[in-house]
Amino acid sequence: MVNFTRKFHPVGFGAFYTECHESGGREINVVYDCGTLKGETFIEGCIRKQFPKEKTVIDILFISHFHKDHINGVPFLIKHCIIKKVVIPFIPKADRALFVVGEGLDRSYEGLVLDTEAYFGEETEIIRISRNGENDIPVNSAEIIQPSGNPIEISLSLSISLKWTYVPFNYNYTKYVPKLKKKLEERGLDYDKLSDKKYLYKNINEVKRAFKEIEKDQNKTSLILFSGLIKKIPFDDCIALVKNALIEVLIDSDAGSLLNCVYFGDASLKDDEIVNAFKHEILEKFNLSYRTLQIPHHGSMYNFNSKIVESSYISVVSCDFKSYNLPDASVTKEIAKAGSVLVAVTDNPNTEFRECGKY
Repeated sequence: MVNFTRKFHPVGFGAFYTECHESGGREINVVYDCGTLKGETFIEGCIRKQFPKEKTVIDILFISHFHKDHINGVPFLIKHCIIKKVVIPFIPKADRALFVVGEGLDRSYEGLVLDTEAYFGEETEIIRISRNGENDIPVNSAEIIQPSGNPIEISLSLSISLKWTYVPFNYNYTKYVPKLKKKLEERGLDYDKLSDKKYLYKNINEVKRAFKEIEKDQNKTSLILFSGLIKKIPFDDCIALVKNALIEVLIDSDAGSLLNCVYFGDASLKDDEIVNAFKHEILEKFNLSYRTLQIPHHGSMYNFNSKIVESSYISVVSCDFKSYNLPDASVTKEIAKAGSVLVAVTDNPNTEFRECGKY
């Protein structure tokens, strides 16, 4: 039997989610995103609280996308812990320097995109997830690139029959690049030369203006992640939901899915194509269901789609009521209308949300 704990950490406007699988004194730690707009010092404290022991092993770090509020804790995570594997959305090499500019990343974070292997070190395996339905693997590439929807299984012991499964889904992380290329060429820039940092920064102002013109097309997709059990299990072995005290949640016969969760990052689910592709390529393909979901983009109405929420779901949103007025009232209303339980996780330590169970 494996003891399982999932935490939505109170980082406010950001994202820091962890899962721990423990059995017989051994454990597997998994992290999805690690950042906040409250600053590096704040996120460092959250990391120390979750991993008080230095050099704790993080078996997998999933990074949904490269916005600062999702990654500014990564530099300290590297120093404080041992990260064995990192999973990120695939970005073609020719576009990576542009992404650094487009995401507005500080120079201290650009290595995370430009040369991820060097950024994490030779002991960390980097896996890039290609676009859904596309083979993005360049010829003779030394990088590890895997198809979207390729399951990643973990197991603490051969004696444990159930395997926990992570399924990353990359709809099309670089979807806006063709529009960007057109805007840049209209400004007289040679798109193919923009992978050269000298040429890029020489024309930095024109590049920023081009990004400004298509900013509504950015932040469309993130690396979405399913986390859970494919095989259904009896309810008695399943789950207790904890948020400082036991929470009662309506259950049905599909008890095995109570442990399952989907992290949506900042994906724009207003695009029905993304939602339908995720349901078809991940949920239906592997006969998966879930009970908990992370509401995308801190509850923004521009990223929410009521199709992802059903009765008795637990909808968790990382948010900051005071500074950003999120989650949006329309999103809150749709979640309540669906009969889902809304859990708001802010920067208040008392709002940390935990799910604990066994499998």
